[in-house]
Amino acid sequence: MMLVLRLGAALVFAASVALGDKTYEYSYLGCFVDSADRDLNGLTNITKMADFEVKSYVAVQGTAMTPDYCANVCSLGGFPYFGLQLNSYCFCGRSYGSHGQAEDSDCNTPCGGNASINCGGPWRNSVFAMRYGSDNGCRSSYRPNPSRPQLVVSSSYSKATYWTEAIPNVAGCIQMCNTAASSCLAVLFNRQARLCQLLKFALVPQALNTVEGEFYARG
Repeated sequence: MMLVLRLGAALVFAASVALGDKTYEYSYLGCFVDSADRDLNGLTNITKMADFEVKSYVAVQGTAMTPDYCANVCSLGGFPYFGLQLNSYCFCGRSYGSHGQAEDSDCNTPCGGNASINCGGPWRNSVFAMRYGSDNGCRSSYRPNPSRPQLVVSSSYSKATYWTEAIPNVAGCIQMCNTAASSCLAVLFNRQARLCQLLKFALVPQALNTVEGEFYARG
């Protein structure tokens, strides 16, 4: 459901989205300047997240782009911010505003998937804040996903996408992910080896593609 509130000349969007068992909220922050040095650069050196291909300009492009679409993309990495640009581009980030704020009237390009909503403009991002879960901003329930959606990164990606702990059971593996809060979005648990792979995306990294185990993502 989308709620639109008009405050003076500005439009403020707030939404609560449920996709399966995954729930998050997002709210509109404003129109912000972008440049070749991307303001929202969280997808740098990521090639693919589940079925979403990441372009060389660190965005996911979709002809049916909407805030819901982009929120779904960025939720896979637990990103706190996302931006919509020029009708069809979705950016994710852990910070925003590095190039300054723009006039709201600069973000006047209709979204490809819903012309009644604006999706940024030329070198302008309509930026939204994401909030996950209920009380502490962290999704705390887990849901099994046998399809194991995959994260693919380039050789230049230098950040860790997972870490491994010796844990005797899946309950302990999930509890450790809870303890790690927003650093852990999913687990892959191998019962035979009693190894818990704690994942920083709600996706299985390509490096673990051949590892057998039960995959659970925060819901």
